[in-house]
Amino acid sequence: MTIIAFLEISGEGTDLFRRDELTRRLRRELAERGVAMEYHSEPPADGAGRGEAITVGTVSVAVTSSPVMSALTEGVFAFLAACPDGAVRISSGAGGIELSDPSSENRLRFSAWLGRDVPPPGEAPP
Repeated sequence: MTIIAFLEISGEGTDLFRRDELTRRLRRELAERGVAMEYHSEPPADGAGRGEAITVGTVSVAVTSSPVMSALTEGVFAFLAACPDGAVRISSGAGGIELSDPSSENRLRFSAWLGRDVPPPGEAPP
């Protein structure tokens, strides 16, 4: 079974335009590492004016193996290092984690969080 991880930019104090720019940067970081992904965008909120048509999206990644997990980790942390005002919220199943800096502590937290949902090769997830 494939685990789907959803990544969303959640930088504090960033407006919609900056969040869109940060989302594009995250997508580039993941694509450079060969991570297959889909981009999901939401329509503007009800009552949004003509100038508010920008949408901020979510990236979904199918985590199917350890190499994909490694590439996802490297892409997320390269993004965090390059964009100090950006943060990434990653969710899968009932859980989630938010990362706001590329520290080794956050790398360990992310690996532990991601590893809880990704089974060893040949095993079904819990």
